[in-house]
Amino acid sequence: MDIKTYKIGLEPDKAIPKFKRLTFEEVPIALKDVFKYGIYPLSILRAGIEYSGASVAMGYNLNLEKVHVPNFKQLDLSGEIKVPKHDYYSGSKGRLYTLLETVAADVYFVDKLTYAELLEIAIMRLRKLWSDRIASSMARKLYSSFDALRNFLKTKKPDIKLIGYKSANKYDLSTILSVDDFLTEDKLLITHGIPTRNFRLATAIDSFIDANGLLRLSPSIKHCTIAWVHEARDRNAVVKYHCTVDGDSVQWQPDLAESSSQNSEAQRLQARKISSTFEAEGKYCFSSSFKDMEFALKDEHFTLRFPDLDYETDCLTAGEFYSEATVAISFKAITCYGENTKLHKYTTNDYFKSRLREFGKKLTGKKDELIQRLAELLVEQYTLHKKEMDMYFSTHKFVRLDVSSKSTNNFPVLTEHKLRAPLLLMYCLRHTRGNTILEAEYENHAVELVDLAKALCGAETQQCGICGITVPTSFVPVQ
Repeated sequence: MDIKTYKIGLEPDKAIPKFKRLTFEEVPIALKDVFKYGIYPLSILRAGIEYSGASVAMGYNLNLEKVHVPNFKQLDLSGEIKVPKHDYYSGSKGRLYTLLETVAADVYFVDKLTYAELLEIAIMRLRKLWSDRIASSMARKLYSSFDALRNFLKTKKPDIKLIGYKSANKYDLSTILSVDDFLTEDKLLITHGIPTRNFRLATAIDSFIDANGLLRLSPSIKHCTIAWVHEARDRNAVVKYHCTVDGDSVQWQPDLAESSSQNSEAQRLQARKISSTFEAEGKYCFSSSFKDMEFALKDEHFTLRFPDLDYETDCLTAGEFYSEATVAISFKAITCYGENTKLHKYTTNDYFKSRLREFGKKLTGKKDELIQRLAELLVEQYTLHKKEMDMYFSTHKFVRLDVSSKSTNNFPVLTEHKLRAPLLLMYCLRHTRGNTILEAEYENHAVELVDLAKALCGAETQQCGICGITVPTSFVPVQ
């Protein structure tokens, strides 16, 4: 199995060498680079069906305030970089490729640049490229009416005869006008002299590449799944392994069916065959080196996937998420809090298993069984930690907003708990009075905790009308 990633860099622009353009190409990488150093496994993710949120994470980093050229944002010279929202806009190469292609074409990177320097570069380029087309365009932009344009041209050439716009086309305006005639029009000079007018500091790419320019969106990757299938394109795994990286070794744990299952014996036989290739004959669980793992993956019957990668969520939890909204409401003036982890019917079994695995729970079974098991785990942990949540919310009251904020903070409680978000979301749903006031003193018992947990896990439950449950948006603190 050949694994590739993007190698990203900057090179001088052909037209204006002082400015740099983003370059990217696919390069091969070792499996160890992915797990130990977090190098983005492009070829694996692009071949699969998982959505990793890599394009959103890159867009987030390219729109951070610290990577804008100072003062350029206010001058419309450092606009927001839009992230493709759907793969059908991006072709077969995916959203990440489309984003990189867009940035390469539409963004200049600079080490440092002032507005005065930019204006001087624009003027120098216009002097060099001056032509009738440029002169005509600048004159018509500056003087929108024909009478104003004619009066302007007559000040430069009194004997010029103009009776309409078409008559102006008979003249070569580059011989009548010069760049000096527009030196007071900064915006006009820049729009005609600078082909790309969206700037970023060159350090903007440092947040998503390593020292060698390889795409990296996390320090390391600790988990993956490896499936053994009969045919390369078969999605029905005979044996699926949940692999965890521990230092320089990989722990393999098979997901085996119940012994009473129809395919159990064939599955276990294949698992024993696989373990024997790693000199772990007779064992279902075993460990391997990266080198042995990479060698095994050359077998086309193995399929490598990274279902737990979620760079988009990492961005949301790392800091303020950039907003594409153009509405006039700003949430920067107040601090907003909230949780949103409601799942849906398309959430994969791997997600449920990864949560259950963290608490040593059973991983086998159908999806509805996994949902039931996770719901019971949530109820167990909710009951265990309710007192801690009550203590916080008894001294901190909140009011729910009807609109959501993209810069919502996490509630500062249960900060180290692995199921913090769904537990707090359950608490919010149960303790919000009149769908408005969140307080510890109020508690709605209309819905059983286990039904509430199952609804949050995406179960199609109709009890107490919580199917399609409405998740709270954002809360603001009140005195």
